[in-house]
Amino acid sequence: MRLCTCQELRLYESFAEIRQLYENDQKYYFRQDQWNDIKEESIVLLPNSSMYERKIIRKETNMKGKTVFVRKYPEQHDAVECTMIHDDNYVVQEKSSGRYFHAKNDLVEYIDVPVEKLYELSFNKFDKSSTDNTKILTYLVNSLKWRTRYLMNILLNGTVEFSAFADIINSGRTSYTFNTTHLFSGDISVSFLRSSPHVDRRSSKTTSSTIGSGIEDQGEYNGIHMFSLINRDLIIESQSTTTFPYVKSPSINVKTILSFTLILSTTDTGFLQYEKRKFSRLYLLSNSSTYIPNGLMLIYDNSILSGEWSLPKLGEGERYEFELGEDADVLLMRNSTSVINKLTNTTMITTHVLIQNYKNRQINVRFKSVCQLECLFYNEKAVSLGHKLRYELLLRSKSEVAFSYSALRLNNKKPS
Repeated sequence: MRLCTCQELRLYESFAEIRQLYENDQKYYFRQDQWNDIKEESIVLLPNSSMYERKIIRKETNMKGKTVFVRKYPEQHDAVECTMIHDDNYVVQEKSSGRYFHAKNDLVEYIDVPVEKLYELSFNKFDKSSTDNTKILTYLVNSLKWRTRYLMNILLNGTVEFSAFADIINSGRTSYTFNTTHLFSGDISVSFLRSSPHVDRRSSKTTSSTIGSGIEDQGEYNGIHMFSLINRDLIIESQSTTTFPYVKSPSINVKTILSFTLILSTTDTGFLQYEKRKFSRLYLLSNSSTYIPNGLMLIYDNSILSGEWSLPKLGEGERYEFELGEDADVLLMRNSTSVINKLTNTTMITTHVLIQNYKNRQINVRFKSVCQLECLFYNEKAVSLGHKLRYELLLRSKSEVAFSYSALRLNNKKPS
C-alpha cells in the first residue's frame, strides 16, 4: 500500500487541498498517477513569498540498454529477448537478429519491476542567509472529494427521522493519512484540465467503511461552509469510500401532502371527456439548521422506501418542496365545459372536481389550477379568486369532497 503522510486535508465537493509543512531544501517526488491528479498551478508555498523559485522536473525512467522480453502479437507464446533502445516509445532491438521495431507497451515483459516515472518538486531560496517564517506546501488533487447523503424516514404519526452522512471518496491509487481534516461546501469553481488515463473509474473497486466519529458545522466564510472532523488521525485508503455520520443531524421539518395541479390549456373548448387522475406525493421541507449541503436523499414512509431525491443546498430558514411519485389511493375526477362569448372575446370554463380518499387515515390535500393564458378564477358563488386557484384541505379517511369553479379567459385577438 502506497501511503502519503500529510498534516492537513481540506475536502471540497469535487477536489481536495493537501497541506503539509515545508522543510527547507526538501524535494518532493510524485509518481505519474499521482501527478495526473494534481492541479499543477495550485502548487504553492504559503504564506506567499517572493524569495522562492519553484522548479518541477520530470524524472524519466532509464530502461535504455536493459534486457526485456517482447511478444510481437498477443497470440505469440514465446517472447523474444530484446534490448530496450528508447523506453518512451518502446523501440527495442531483437538480440538474435539485430533488427529494431516498435513494441506495444502491454506486450513487453520485464525481468525486474520497472521504475515508475517521477516528478520532482523543489523550491529554491534566492537568499540563503535570510530567515523566513514557517512555510506550508499546498496543492489541489481531484482524486479526493466528499459528498453528503441523507436518509429521511416519515412515520405514521408525522415524526421525521432525518440523518446525514459524509462520504469521503478516494478514487486514486495512493493511500493517505492526515492529522487534521476539514470538509467544505459552497459554490467553489476549480477546473482540472488534464485527464487521468491511468485509472479506469468505471472498473475501479471501492470499499466502504463507517468510522465512529462525526462532523459538525464550524461556521461560514464568505459563503463557504466548513465542517470539522471530530476524530484522531484519519487514514484514507486507495480506491475507498469512508463514511462519517454528522454529530448533529440537520434539523429539518417535513410535511407531506397529496398534490395535484390542473392546467387549463388553450385547447380546453367545448365539453371535455371524463378524466380520472392520481395525486402526487408532495414533500414540504423547511430547514431550521444553519446550512445543509446538497446530496442524494433516500426517502422512507414508515420505514418503506418510497424513492430518492437530489436535495439542493439549503440555507438557514429556507423552504423547499418537491413531488415524488403518485399515490394510487387518492384520486381526482373532473370534467369541464366552456362557453365562448364573442362580444367580450372571452371564454368561461367551468370545472367540476371530485377528490376521493381511499386510505384508512386522513390526509392533507392541495389542489391547484392555472391557465396557459391570463385568466381570472371564480368559486361557485362567483367570488373572484384571482389569477390562480389553490385549495388546501384535510380529507378524512374513506371520504370524498366535491367542488366546482370557473375561469374567465381572455381569448387571443383575431387580426383585423
